[in-house]
Amino acid sequence: MKQLDFNRIILPCLARFTFIPDLLEKDWHENPVANAFWLLSSSEYRSRSEGRDLIMGKCDVDAVMAIVYDLRKTVERLTNAQSNFISTLRIVATRKQCPACLKLDGTLVQVDKMLSDFLMGAPQFPHEIQSSDVIAWCEAPWFADTIKMRPGDDPEFHAWLVNLLADRRY
Repeated sequence: MKQLDFNRIILPCLARFTFIPDLLEKDWHENPVANAFWLLSSSEYRSRSEGRDLIMGKCDVDAVMAIVYDLRKTVERLTNAQSNFISTLRIVATRKQCPACLKLDGTLVQVDKMLSDFLMGAPQFPHEIQSSDVIAWCEAPWFADTIKMRPGDDPEFHAWLVNLLADRRY
């Protein structure tokens, strides 16, 4: 993901979280904290450490880093699915989800709808959990590809394979 895409897609989604600093706030080098958020979303240790240093003491860095990374990871998964012509994904919930999201385990979601929710700044995952004394959020679940039958595939084998994998977690 490029920084322009990050600024266009991810930054508007951060306004939903009460513990995320305002995007106009400055970091310790007098740059907008949005630049630090970009560094925090990286999968490289060096970039994440640099981003942590820029906003240390201004917010709960671990919570902000987890949310920003989770948002970026989810958008990248959805855009990869879209570029591979996968229109639906199956939600695979884990113990890290809230009770409401655990109920969504196994349901199918439309990739285009999920991406449009991100572009509007209101994604379904991740989301904040209201708590009076601690910062809490529900992480995004895993998304598994749906198995589609291609021309020339054996319909009986396809049905057997879908049934076999229906209850598996991966």
